[in-house]
Amino acid sequence: MKKASAVPNDPPEVLELFSSIAALSSKANAFDGVVVRSVAIQYAKQNDFFSGAGAAKTGGRFNPIGLQAVYASLDYELNNCQNERANRSGPAKVQEQVLA
Repeated sequence: MKKASAVPNDPPEVLELFSSIAALSSKANAFDGVVVRSVAIQYAKQNDFFSGAGAAKTGGRFNPIGLQAVYASLDYELNNCQNERANRSGPAKVQEQVLA
């Protein structure tokens, strides 16, 4: 995943957030576990399944446009809850998805 950086045009709170994250990164531990991620079939390509490119293109719940992010869950139940949350604007469309 490409490392994102704040650009000078970002508001002060974004610059502060990036600075705080950078200061904490040396204390982070690697995650060695299994995550669940569901995506629509048309986005389930090996090269971008975990790239974060789609979230960067459209923005997401926790990332602005331009910042790559991969949304995943620790279990299937949480994954389903997150999908329901993402579809709050209307009834969830039933579509084929890939879980990995």
